[in-house]
Order: sequence, then structure tokens, then C-alpha cells
Amino acid sequence: MKTKQTTLRLAILLCLASPAWAQVSLDEAMRAEAAQRWDEAARLYRNTLKQTPDAGTWQRLSDVEARRGQAVAAAEALEQAARLKPHDADLALKVAQAWAQAGRAKEALAACERADSLRPGDEAILRTCAVHANWAGDAALSARYWRELLAKYSTQPEERLHYAQALSWSGQLDEAARVFRAYLADSPQNEAAWLDYVRTLTWMGDYAGADAALEDYRQRFGETTAWHATRGRMLAWADWPDAASRHIDPLLASQPEDYETLYTQTVILRQGNRPKEALATLAKVQALRPDSRDTYDLTRVTRLPHRPAVTLGGFAYQDSDDIDVVRADIRGVLPLNERTALLLGGGTERLSTRAGSVFQTLTGERSVTLQDAWLGVRHRVTPWLGMEAQVGGLRVDDFGEHMTGALLAEFRPSDPLRLSLSASRTPHMPSPLAASYEVMADQLMARFNWRPTLGSTVEGYVAQANLSDDNARKELYLAPRVAVLRSQSFNLDTGVSARWLDYRHHFDHGYYSPDDYRRYAFDLYGYWKIDDDNAVGMTASLGWYKDAAMSGYEFGSNLMLEGFFGIYKDTYLHLWGGYGSQSLATGRYDAWSVRVEVTQRF
Repeated sequence: MKTKQTTLRLAILLCLASPAWAQVSLDEAMRAEAAQRWDEAARLYRNTLKQTPDAGTWQRLSDVEARRGQAVAAAEALEQAARLKPHDADLALKVAQAWAQAGRAKEALAACERADSLRPGDEAILRTCAVHANWAGDAALSARYWRELLAKYSTQPEERLHYAQALSWSGQLDEAARVFRAYLADSPQNEAAWLDYVRTLTWMGDYAGADAALEDYRQRFGETTAWHATRGRMLAWADWPDAASRHIDPLLASQPEDYETLYTQTVILRQGNRPKEALATLAKVQALRPDSRDTYDLTRVTRLPHRPAVTLGGFAYQDSDDIDVVRADIRGVLPLNERTALLLGGGTERLSTRAGSVFQTLTGERSVTLQDAWLGVRHRVTPWLGMEAQVGGLRVDDFGEHMTGALLAEFRPSDPLRLSLSASRTPHMPSPLAASYEVMADQLMARFNWRPTLGSTVEGYVAQANLSDDNARKELYLAPRVAVLRSQSFNLDTGVSARWLDYRHHFDHGYYSPDDYRRYAFDLYGYWKIDDDNAVGMTASLGWYKDAAMSGYEFGSNLMLEGFFGIYKDTYLHLWGGYGSQSLATGRYDAWSVRVEVTQRF
């Protein structure tokens, strides 16, 4: 009993003595700090804090650790102080600055966000958080802080530039472009800002706007190395690889291991139909930055054409002539090497009409089934010449069997111009009646696509076909268009088109065979960019047409919606939906169609 009493008295005495002992230790620590004996001061402060945790003492320890060059320890000490004073916004801001000194971006941002929650809208806190968010890689959060700061306070022009950069890096491209333009109007001497603005326009797909900004840069600063690098990248993504090479080749010679230059070179080689070299350069890009998001995206795009794939498709069509078409098909591609791929496919198609229709077969049947299969090969002969050949067979119910085939040559003599020549033998059977006549078409076609500028396109074709029922047709098409809007989420082109179609004879063989058909239209092309892998396209063609059987021009419209889902993913869904309406000599004609394709890549 006596021993227990003695122990209890000692414990009470120690408790009573602790504050005094702690004060002595704190005084000694402060004297050591004043004498710049940093190691001793840190030890004494820590001993004091073991007995008496205090926010002020943790802050003193943080100062001492900073003097000792222990930035992480200094930040950790301030974190302890902040835990004891959880409602102190100034202290939370100091914690953020301490973590920044320690090189810990995420911790700095977290502390700054705490400060912002304690004192919302504070100018110093907003500015610090904007900087730390950008440093931590959260460009969207950085942009949010800059936006709030600029809305509430008068800021320096450079802070508006930081806001524009954060917007651009976070993918808020429309707003970024607007802020860049406003900044450059006041500060046109900032060379780097011009290039950031160009990169933003390039990411939007506004290549014409980017090139105009690059010309402004060139007039002010000359053809600098940065100008060549930025213009080369823009032209590569704009699918002008030869022009891009003229900028990038000298840079590649002087800095062959530079990531950005090799990245652009990979895009150039891919767009320039040089797959083997593109894959080799991609390997260098991957070795330099294997974990980069840019590297990941470039890899997806570059390897896509070289992946085996199988596509299942379905098609349905109906028109006011009571013709229904339903088709199911499959096709596959098997790359044999970087330049050659094996192609194969087949399908079944059912043509039907109502009882008593003039489009029934010659034997009075309402429907006919077509079955086809084919095999082909695609080969890249040179960067400017690609070839494709197909051969197959077609069976038309009990009517007969026919050979089908196609030969295609694609030329690219220059960046702006693409040409293709094709010869094909295909069925021309849009109705059961045409199928019972077993109408086959032997066609020659020449197509072109010309981009005289980065913001304009002219495309067209000329075709001539001999039909197996002793008919023949000729066709011309021309459609120039210009880009009128490029934004982060929506592109819009407008144009006009003209089409001429003429058949030698007007047979009642179950297909439309006009004499001197002409159509002139205004065209709209819209494209909604949901994200990198998903988009929706729209085409509207509104115009006037006539053929020799009509007394004058009539108005007609064609509309099409197209969906792209999983463009670069393993599974890709492609949807079409179309509607056409026009008035013919025989009455009103309307048609609807839809097609679904699912592609699985391996």
C-alpha cells in the first residue's frame, strides 16, 4: 500500500511539473534557434511538442526544418499546425506554399483548396490555387480558379495568358481561343503566346485559322525554329504530309532524339502512307515517353490500320414505290504486313415489294434473294499509289449466277489532290423486277478530291457504265465546299453541288433510268465532336432537279445522319440514317434507309 501511494505522488508531481518542464524546453529551443543551431533547435522543439502540442510551436519547427534544408519535414510540421487550427485560412495557404517548396504538387493543391474553402474568393488564395492546380496537372481546375480570379479582380495581362493556357490544356478550346485572341490584341509581342494560340486552333481542327495565325507570327518574329516545329505539326494533322516534312526534316536532322519532333514525324509518315517508317518512328516515341497520354493517343491512331478486324453489317431500305430492301453482311481485313492486307466478305440481300406492284419479278414473285461473296487484296505500292482488287460471285435466287469484281487505283500526286480510278462489275438490282432481269453494271469511274486551301474542298466524279440489258448510263458530279465554322465540339462546312445523270434508254426494267437528269443543290455538312472516340455527322442537301420527262425544276431534299462510336477502340459502331424526298413525273417519291455496322478489332 505504501509503495502504491508513493508511485501516485510521483505521477502527480510529474504532471504538475510538465508545463514548467515544457516551457524550459521551449525556451531552450528558441535560444538554439536564435543562435542558428538548427539541428539542436529542431530536436528541442520536437521534445516540447511531445509534451505540449501547439500550433505556434509546430510553425517554429517548420521554420527550423526549412533552415535545415528539410523541405518535406517543414511542410509536414505546418500540416500539424493546420490540424490544430483547422479554420485558419492563412495557415492553410502557408501549408500549400510549404508543400510547393518541397516539390509536392498534389499536397500543395490539396492545402490550397482547403484555404479556398475557408476563405472563398480571396485574391491571393485564388491565384495560388490556379498556379498549383496547373502544376499538379489539373488544367480544368486551374482554369476554374483563373476564371474566378479574372472575374473578381483587376489582373495583369500575363495572368490572362495563364488562364488561356489552362483552358487550352484542359480541352476548353473555344474559350481558350477567345482569351488568346484578346490577350494577343493587347500583347502581340509575346512570341510564345502566338504558338500556344496556334496549337489551340490546331486541336480544334481549325487549320486555316492556325495557318493565318502562323503567318502573323512569321511577319513579327520570322521563321524561327519554334515556327517551323509548330507549322509542321499543324500541317501533319491537316493531312498535308509533304508540306509538313519541309518544316520537320531539318529539325529531325539537328535533333533526332527530340520527342516532339519524332511525334510530328510519326504523324507525317502515317498520313503520307509510309506505314513501315511510321511504326519504326513510333517505337522511338514510345521509348522516350512510354507513359505519356500523347504517346498513347498517337499509338492508337498509328496502329489502327494494321489491326485485323471483322465487321458485321445490316441495312434496311424502304421507299414510296413499296420497295423494301434488307441486307446482312460480313467483311474482314487481315493485314499480311505493313503494306498488304487480305480482304474478304459476303452477304445476303432480300428485295421485296407489295402484291400487284409493277416491281414484281417477271414471273410475278414479290421478292428475290441475292447472295454474294468476294475475296480481295489491298496493297500500298508507293506512298503515292495504292491498289485494291476484288473478285467474287453473285447468286440471284433461281435466276442465275454472275461474277463480280473491282479494280481500284488511288493516286496522291500532291498534298491537296487525291485521284482514284476504278473498274467494277456489280449488280444493278434495286428491285425484284431488276433482279429478275439480272441487270449487271460494268462501270468505269474517276474520282477526285482537291483541297486548294486548308479551308476549302472540291470533290467530284465522272462515271460511265454499260448495263447487261443493253442500257448504258453516264454521270457527272461536282461539289465544292468551304469551312465556315471550326469549334471544339462542332464543325460546319457549306457548299453547292451539281449532278448530271443520263441513261441511253428508258427501260421499264425495275430501276430509275432518266434522260438528262440534273440537280443543283445547297449543301450543309455538320460534325459534332463528342470526344476523341465518338462523333455524329449530318449532311443536308437542298436543291432543285428535273429530267426530260418533267416540265420544270422541282424542289427535293436529302438528309443523312451518321454516328461514329468507338472510332479508335477495339469495338467500333458505325450508324447511318438517310431520307430523300422529291417529286417525279410519276408522283411524289420518298425513301428511307438505315445501316448499322459493328467492327471488332484484334
